[in-house]
Amino acid sequence: TKSIDGRDVTGWFSEDFTLAEIRTLRARESNPTVRPGIAAYDGRYGVPTFDEVLALAAAAPRPVGVYPETKHPTYFRREGRRLDGTPIGLDISQMLIDALVAARFTDPARVSIQSFEIENLIDLKRRILPAAGIEVPLVQLFGDLEARVLPPSGAFSVPW
Repeated sequence: TKSIDGRDVTGWFSEDFTLAEIRTLRARESNPTVRPGIAAYDGRYGVPTFDEVLALAAAAPRPVGVYPETKHPTYFRREGRRLDGTPIGLDISQMLIDALVAARFTDPARVSIQSFEIENLIDLKRRILPAAGIEVPLVQLFGDLEARVLPPSGAFSVPW
């Protein structure tokens, strides 16, 4: 159990595994009642790295884009701890841009970055993207503000 965004969460956490350990896992649909057609593929494929996703998109016979979401960037950078208590200390926003630049996958028509956290979007806009010499669309996600007015997914976005 770890505290993430002020909430106690019990489960498995990516930062507590090596890439080799994650490579032993198989992809599964987490919500088969919402997306039953995808569940038919459960267990068939391994979990790809972001670099592998970029390579697949780049090799596609037609232009394919990526729409990565930074998951809990404040947790990974400042708040999160590994099982042994040491800080995680990873700037996943910087790591994301470094991966895009290394793959030469920086076309703003093919990349948009989304996040529920505004701080990392501001950091991307003001520091990380200019330092990398690129500009891609940034999208602020919002959670369930009022369930009765949101689409079925419970989230919506506003482009920056």
